[in-house]
Amino acid sequence: MKNKSRGFTLVEIMLAGVMAGVFLTFCTQFFLTQLNQYYLISGNSKLSEQLRTFSKYMEKDVHNSLEFYVFADLSSALGFTYASTTFPKVGNCLLLIQERGMVEGGRGVIYYVGDECNSGTKLAYYPLYRALVTFSAAKKIVEAASVLNQLVIGHLKKSTNSHVQLYSTTSPAASGIFYATERRRFGGSNDYFPYIAGGRHGLYVGTTLMQPGLKLKVTETPCNFCFYSRNPRF
Repeated sequence: MKNKSRGFTLVEIMLAGVMAGVFLTFCTQFFLTQLNQYYLISGNSKLSEQLRTFSKYMEKDVHNSLEFYVFADLSSALGFTYASTTFPKVGNCLLLIQERGMVEGGRGVIYYVGDECNSGTKLAYYPLYRALVTFSAAKKIVEAASVLNQLVIGHLKKSTNSHVQLYSTTSPAASGIFYATERRRFGGSNDYFPYIAGGRHGLYVGTTLMQPGLKLKVTETPCNFCFYSRNPRF
């Protein structure tokens, strides 16, 4: 009896190849979909953590401040002379006076918007920094910009006009993410009227936080806070 070994025909090989291609395409698509979801979820988680960190630091620092001042930028704050600023004021740098006020050895906290960067993601944003500062006997900040111990507490979205996403007042020239409000008085701002009991200077923060994420997957959220100092004299 003669044995015959039967192989695959060309049609069967082509059909098997097509089926294998369809299966691999499905697997690849499923993998890419799940990977994309991972990037988005990871970005959302980091953004939520960033928002909580920013709000908690800001709430604690503003509530514990003896007084605070807002400046256009970091350079203006480092050259600050005591009582040289009036309220309200808008800008991208905030100086909070804490612990014995502006005397030698006094302590403060400074928040400021850094220079534009992209961190290799090809997507520009602005870092938001927090740093501790001390004061000299001349009531000046001792630290220079180069020696500030920076802590990044947020990434700010770059707006369409190539600037940081800002909170703006009625004046086009006055814009920034920090807006200091004057202590409220009964009957208006006239000095003859007393302060409202419990009224304090307030600080409003308005901007857009973003998380660059992986593979250019970007998440963002509006950031709007309003806190008041607990100092009865401020």
